[in-house]
Amino acid sequence: MMIEQMMKDKSTQITEQLLEDICGDNYKYWQELTMSFTQQEIEIEWRFYKDGGWLAKVVRKKKTIFWGWVSHDGHMSASFNFANKPELRDAVDNMGLSSEIMDTIEVTPLGKTFGLQVGITNEGRLADLQKLMDFRKKV
Repeated sequence: MMIEQMMKDKSTQITEQLLEDICGDNYKYWQELTMSFTQQEIEIEWRFYKDGGWLAKVVRKKKTIFWGWVSHDGHMSASFNFANKPELRDAVDNMGLSSEIMDTIEVTPLGKTFGLQVGITNEGRLADLQKLMDFRKKV
C-alpha cells in the first residue's frame, strides 16, 4: 500500500514501527525530536480526519503545539499556527529560522492566523523546530 493511501486509511494502526518503516532514514529525526517530549510534558495524539487522514496532534497541557503528518515522500512534517498579530509575526520573523521554513509562511484567507510548515528532514530542522515549540508554548 502506498504511503498516502496508508495514512488516509482509518484502519491503519499508527505505531513507531510503522513510522520507522515509512520514513526510513528520516525516522531518526522524528525519533530524536520526540525523545525530548516527556521532559517537556508534551504528548502525541494520533487522530484520524476524513478529509486529511492521520494527523499527530502534538500537545502540552491541552494546548496544541503543532500538527504532524507523514508526507507522501516518507518524511515527517510539522505545521505551526499562530494568531495573525504583528507582535507574533515579528517574533517568528526574528527567530533566525531557515529561509526554507520562512518561505512556507501563509496567512489564512480570513487573515486571523498564519502558519508555517517544517519538513523534519535534518539536524538543522530540529533546532528550528525546538525554537518554534518553545515559542508556541509561551503564546
